[in-house]
Amino acid sequence: MGGRLAAPFEVESPRPHRPDIVFWMLLPEDLILHHTVVDSETPVDFAATLREAMARLEGSSPPPKRVRVANEAWAAEIRAAFGPALEVIVAPTPELDAVLAEMARSMPRPDDHRSYLCNGRIDTSTIAALFRAASDLWERAPWEEADDDEVLRVDIPRLGIRGACLSIIGALDQSYGFLLFPSRDAYERFADLEFSPDTEGPPDTIDFGFDHLCFEFVRKARLSRTMQRGIARHRWKVVSPRAHPTVERRSRHAEILPLREADLRIATACAAALSELIDRHESVFSDFEWDRSRASISETFEPEPGLEVTLRLEREDLVDLDEPLMLPPPPARAPNLGRNDPCYCGSGRKYKKCCLARDEEAHEAEARPHPIRALYEGASAPVELRNTDGDPLLLTTDHFAFEPGACAAVAEKLAAVEGAEAERNQPAETYHYTFIRPGNVMHAAWDNTIIGSATLSKRGLRVETNSVARAGALRARIEEACGSLLRHRIREHGDPQSPALVRDVAARRERASPPPPEALQILRAFKARHYADWADQPLPALAGRTPRDAIRTARGRKEVELLLKDMENHEARLAPGEEFDFGMIRRELELDA
Repeated sequence: MGGRLAAPFEVESPRPHRPDIVFWMLLPEDLILHHTVVDSETPVDFAATLREAMARLEGSSPPPKRVRVANEAWAAEIRAAFGPALEVIVAPTPELDAVLAEMARSMPRPDDHRSYLCNGRIDTSTIAALFRAASDLWERAPWEEADDDEVLRVDIPRLGIRGACLSIIGALDQSYGFLLFPSRDAYERFADLEFSPDTEGPPDTIDFGFDHLCFEFVRKARLSRTMQRGIARHRWKVVSPRAHPTVERRSRHAEILPLREADLRIATACAAALSELIDRHESVFSDFEWDRSRASISETFEPEPGLEVTLRLEREDLVDLDEPLMLPPPPARAPNLGRNDPCYCGSGRKYKKCCLARDEEAHEAEARPHPIRALYEGASAPVELRNTDGDPLLLTTDHFAFEPGACAAVAEKLAAVEGAEAERNQPAETYHYTFIRPGNVMHAAWDNTIIGSATLSKRGLRVETNSVARAGALRARIEEACGSLLRHRIREHGDPQSPALVRDVAARRERASPPPPEALQILRAFKARHYADWADQPLPALAGRTPRDAIRTARGRKEVELLLKDMENHEARLAPGEEFDFGMIRRELELDA
């Protein structure tokens, strides 16, 4: 029986690495006939090592008629060299694992001599930088907001890192830090396998096909005595008893490999850049999925002169399907079970890594997109807003000028425009106009439609509407009424979905004084008219059905209930007196409040 296994020790020369050992054992005597230590990246003539092992039997025992190996490639090589005279069986070789385990038990524990400086191979300044970056990252604690499957792309060209994938760990409060994989595909493969390697025993049969870095915060007790003495001697900064940074390089078989200085520089650069990303974008992980104004965040940092690190967080999923109100679980999901909860089947794995895909596939035929979920899933596409005339919504402002002293004459002309309601602010010598048109194209129950407003002062006339069509029509009426008194100066447009405009409106709302009771009464009356026929309006969120039609089925009833809750939550955030009571609609549709 023979095989090639990773050694339970490391070598420093000619480069730090964990070598392989080729074994041949004679059964049932459990006699080691041959072993040789080889570089893990060096190919070996497996048939030649078997010949060397069989040579030791000459004169004492007949040559074996059967050999067992765990790898089909090794078996093919032996068959080609020895022909049909030797039977080759491909099967597991646990006896060799036992030999390797005994070797590992007889050797000093790796932690007994682990050092931050790696026996002098790592410069003290490199470790000092690692501790500084680790302290900053610990204080920002990104694992408190980032989900365990939320990842960032990492590029550090100077250190040869391009398209790497960083996964923050700590969402389950078991360990804190991050893992760095060579690519997104590598991360996905790692996440699919989900294993717990035992570094003290023989390596598992797992083969990721790649190495990866592990940056982890640990307690002092988990450090070797050499590492503890190094921290005390060099006075490296540790901000918490749980915040001692460690960096490990894991092999494709999950074994711990000797660290290189480049590994530590990469881990340090990632930690420093991640801290700066959080400083620039506060709550980046918790708020990112809900920010519809961008598809990704990409920032470049320079944690040390000449070393650029680019982090990119991309919106893989537009919604968090665990949100119980706005985005309830799809019918395929087990009741009250989140994606990161233990699976109901008892496997011990997370639901998303176990039965979620099967459940969703089983229910796909009957599951229909949830109305609000469909709205969010389409949120990455531009939304075309329209006013009640059906015109594309575009905030339009026309500025007019007039001769000094003509303000009163202009005010008189504007007051005569059909549908104009005037209000004068005497102290400020300004006039405010609201232009109203009888009826409403979209809502038959509405008495009128506000098509625009205007502010007149000695400095000029400002007319505001919410579409180009309304702006053109209102401008024509104003110019016809005022004649040569007015001169059109400029027209401005504003995107109603602009983040800057939204922030400006919110800021003005905060600064504004509470509306008078009369204004609140008008607002409540307006909302009452607006929602009066809501139950009979076809809604895109209900696939074109009206709420009254939708509640005829159990599923439609749930959809309408969710829409009402969404609107109620929105109203609840308004100032006291401005919110609308949806109890009337609920009673009309016979929905429980």
